[in-house]
Amino acid sequence: MKKILIILSFICVGACEKQHKCNIIGKWTAPVPTMPEIYQGIEFMPKGRASSINMATLEYDKYKISSDCLAITISGRSIGNGQTINFTENYNIEYLNTEKIKLTGDGGYSITYTRQK
Repeated sequence: MKKILIILSFICVGACEKQHKCNIIGKWTAPVPTMPEIYQGIEFMPKGRASSINMATLEYDKYKISSDCLAITISGRSIGNGQTINFTENYNIEYLNTEKIKLTGDGGYSITYTRQK
């Protein structure tokens, strides 16, 4: 019985570390490149839900992060000029900590977001 408890505690520690490592839940923003006083970004919510921050024509609705925390897929709708286009964007997670996340897209585009408190 003692061995089982020890094994279970190691499993829990590993799972807790992994969950903490991938913790992106929260609001992440960055200044708009041409208007640095205005911020926009994305809110990652539990159960893979997502929402845009200060982007009226870009509606994020869901995300999926890889189990190794090295990639993320974000989906939503682009709204403009009387049409709505569904999209899915794939990013590599260059780094992630409690305050910053840097995402790099397929075409080399990268953006660094800061977690809002």
